Amino acid sequence: MEQILPYLLAFFGGVFGAVIGGATAFIIFGLFAIIGIGLIIATGSDVFLNSVALSPIFGPQAAFAGGVAAAAYMGKLSREGKLKSETGEVIEFAGGDIFAALHPFGNIPSIIIGGVFGVIGVALLNVLDNVIGLQADNIAIVVVVTNIIARLAFGDGDLLNGLPKEVNKMDLITNNLLFNIIWGFGLSIVMASIIDVIQIPLFGFVLGAFFLIFIIAGVNVPMIHHIALISGMAMQVTGNIWLAGVFGVIAMILCDAIGVTFNANAKSHIDPPAAAITILSLILLNLF
Repeated sequence: MEQILPYLLAFFGGVFGAVIGGATAFIIFGLFAIIGIGLIIATGSDVFLNSVALSPIFGPQAAFAGGVAAAAYMGKLSREGKLKSETGEVIEFAGGDIFAALHPFGNIPSIIIGGVFGVIGVALLNVLDNVIGLQADNIAIVVVVTNIIARLAFGDGDLLNGLPKEVNKMDLITNNLLFNIIWGFGLSIVMASIIDVIQIPLFGFVLGAFFLIFIIAGVNVPMIHHIALISGMAMQVTGNIWLAGVFGVIAMILCDAIGVTFNANAKSHIDPPAAAITILSLILLNLF
């Protein structure tokens, strides 16, 4: 029973993410993880962080993965004209809307799909952590892989987006590039200095996760969790704050490039911050 329990919890974690929305579930994870890190600093105990925040219920490997997959499925129903209101009108739903809670739709298959992807996420994380022993941010890898599976399953088989030919992707990536480099480097230096003190690289990531609550509140703020995590990770493995700042900027640019390539005008969400973290964590934890 103890071996099965994590996967049962993961199913309901995926359901939870589908019902409230993947991004909202990620914010809740961020809040719980901040509490968990605070308890580590105050008491030395990591029980709350590992058993609650990173659990198969609230961890991104289940709740966020499930929420993203469920949204992709609902987008497919909408495109096919099968998502209808009580009056029979077709409801428009964007499969890449990870902030949308699916609770109001009352659609049972969507939350079951969320649960299934929660189980897939936890199973994959177990393989990466305990079977392969991969040195990387394995939760980020799980998020990217489950997002890709959802795209292939519910995005009409199209992995890449459908940007018009006249749209220059490089223009989208380099828009306000100098501005972004300046603030990204500054944020990276701040986070690296904090991680140098507390020695918990996850702090920047979870702070950035909770930071997304401002987007829900209508404040147009940027995502920072990938920048904060990678700069903190770079600080811990290199001990060089300036190099940490550079890695933070690379994370920001890489995230933007991945977003333009995979998510602009797409039918589901493939998480650009998780993809950037995947690539750079593999580099930092295996080459330094």
